[in-house]
Amino acid sequence: MEIELSFTDITIAETNGDYQKTKEIMDKDSFLSNKWVVKTDVNIIGPHGVGMVVIDMYSNGDIYVVDYDPSIGDVFYNPDIIALTEWAVNCGWKRPQPIERLIKESKDFWKHFYDTGVIDSKYFDSIHGKREYIDDDIEGGV
Repeated sequence: MEIELSFTDITIAETNGDYQKTKEIMDKDSFLSNKWVVKTDVNIIGPHGVGMVVIDMYSNGDIYVVDYDPSIGDVFYNPDIIALTEWAVNCGWKRPQPIERLIKESKDFWKHFYDTGVIDSKYFDSIHGKREYIDDDIEGGV
């Protein structure tokens, strides 16, 4: 399935989201600290429509999903979150984590993606215990 991601932040668009390239630019431009956050809207364009995600990308490689409007509401067949995670991991970032507010608004939706290893969540870890998995599981897809 052909899915395209586009970003509103100029640094992320310029680097196509590559973590190392983004880190080089941000570390060079950050005068006071090597801790930074880039906020960007992501349009996930696929055959089912356009999903829109707002993410915060941190200097340590963390990505937090702070808002989400899906292209399709089906929890068991939702290509948006899978595409976002695949892109993030392939570009050197960590698996995305939805913020607690989003989880509480759609707990079953996010729990499905947590249980299948597509996303990480400190919130779910605190309830269910920290999961252990091998990052190679994402190689070539989630």
